[in-house]
Amino acid sequence: MDLYYQRLEIKWGDWRRQDGTNTTWQEVLENEELTKAWAKKMKEDHTRLARENLAVDILDSTLPSHVFRTLETANGFQEKLKRSADSLARYRNWNIAHADSEAGSSTRSSRSRESVPPQSTSAKRPAPPPSGERQSKKTKTVVPSARQALLQRWSRACKAAGAPPVRIRNDVDDQEIPPLDPRFIYIENDFYLGILADEFEEDEAYLAGCECVGPCEGDCNCLELISDEDGPTPAYDAEGLFRLDRSVVVECNKLCACGDECSNRVAQKGRDVEIEIFRTEDRGWGARSLQDLPKGKFLGLYTGRLIRREDAANLSDSHRSYTFDIDSLDNGPGVPDDRRYSVDAHSFGNWTRFVNHSCSPNVQVYSVMWDSTPQMNRPYLAFVTNQVIPAETELTIDYDPKAAYDRGKRRRPPGSKECRCGSACCRGWVAV
Repeated sequence: MDLYYQRLEIKWGDWRRQDGTNTTWQEVLENEELTKAWAKKMKEDHTRLARENLAVDILDSTLPSHVFRTLETANGFQEKLKRSADSLARYRNWNIAHADSEAGSSTRSSRSRESVPPQSTSAKRPAPPPSGERQSKKTKTVVPSARQALLQRWSRACKAAGAPPVRIRNDVDDQEIPPLDPRFIYIENDFYLGILADEFEEDEAYLAGCECVGPCEGDCNCLELISDEDGPTPAYDAEGLFRLDRSVVVECNKLCACGDECSNRVAQKGRDVEIEIFRTEDRGWGARSLQDLPKGKFLGLYTGRLIRREDAANLSDSHRSYTFDIDSLDNGPGVPDDRRYSVDAHSFGNWTRFVNHSCSPNVQVYSVMWDSTPQMNRPYLAFVTNQVIPAETELTIDYDPKAAYDRGKRRRPPGSKECRCGSACCRGWVAV
């Protein structure tokens, strides 16, 4: 169920598309039998989630729990609260007995938790069990810190995508986690399409695969979709490193005859580098790798909610600073004017949203597609190293790469901020 747009995802058992998928989105479900079956399954799911573990995450009390979770885990969360409360019933009125046991004392603590009404002097502290009786151990619920709770959610998302976990570190101040939208959802490898999902559903029928047997090289149909005057050439070398000689890459897709070991399948396999988000001295939070990185190493995708370009222009300045225009194919052949998109990483996204700007970046961005066509103008934005990067070196990109080619010719644009990258060729400002 998509709670954001109040829609149901229906999985049909007796119908499939040509590509094998069998799900559709529907705003109103009129089938009473299906509705009852769905409600029964949801009840079973949230009951199961409550039985697995009664530990309850601490959430923002001003927001409903379903903002952070799917419907079944939200109901599971409420079930956990109920079961946890029931399991603590034996401790009810503990403070009354404790107060009476101290009645003979001439002093009273100024930090008592609550006022205690007068009680009979016969009230006594519960007697200890007989010496021969074994006292049962009480299970102590450990409430995770804000950082632990956040990393638990992120780790589950990373694991589901087959990616290493993301760490958080702060050696500068006492800020436990980076500032985030309370509704933020971590997405490792994809876009959140939302209301645009139906717009791309039919377009997938236009995907075409190659018929390569063995390595995909010069005569591969996928490579021919985006090629220069020298003809189609592989985007990656034998080690899977990006050649840094182009800005758009078409990788092989699910319809191609080549297998998963094809050298033209790199970005679609996802991140295999462990990332740490850390607090910098003067540029907020940044990102770095915990291992040495070779030149051309794929790091990950800039993910978030896919929105139309005109909607991105209407966002506030602080919100718009987390958007990334997908503009590498805007002027390509067959791309209609209404296919102009941006990626909004304000409330959906991953670690790439923390990558800071530098006028001399060690990471560059290229467009890559494997589940869409150039005419759809919905490539992914891939981050790749453009030089050898030692472990624990901050990763940076150029927020305005076009300005690098206009050095000395372009005036500081309105709304830009002072640049603190510290590069020898710093422009002095950065457009956000």
